Amino acid sequence: GTLPSEIGDLASIESLYLDLNKLVGWIPTNIMNLHNMTRLSISANSLIGSIPSKIGECKALEKLWLDSNSLTGSIPTEIGSLGALEVLRVEYNKLTGSIPSYLGNCPNLEGISIFYNRGIKGSIPSEVGKL
Repeated sequence: GTLPSEIGDLASIESLYLDLNKLVGWIPTNIMNLHNMTRLSISANSLIGSIPSKIGECKALEKLWLDSNSLTGSIPTEIGSLGALEVLRVEYNKLTGSIPSYLGNCPNLEGISIFYNRGIKGSIPSEVGKL
């Protein structure tokens, strides 16, 4: 099935784990209305499209697992505004671009997993290396 747009109405949700559910389609933009959410895991599904830029509105987000899908596009710059972010897992997708230097703006970032995205190219930015 797909992720229903009504998921964004669950305002009190702090953790959302939807791994291995055979989900298809796009990540609904209004899932980013969950401003209390500290953990979002939608790994190992068949999601397509880009990571919504509205992800930057989830200021409480500490752990973001979007790995093992078919997500495309680049890692949105808005992820750099997530000051609480500790873990970012986007491996095994179809992402493109370079490893973003703005990840260096996430002072609590302890783990980044970007491997197996054939479109990600370049070196590790010095800003990320300073974390």
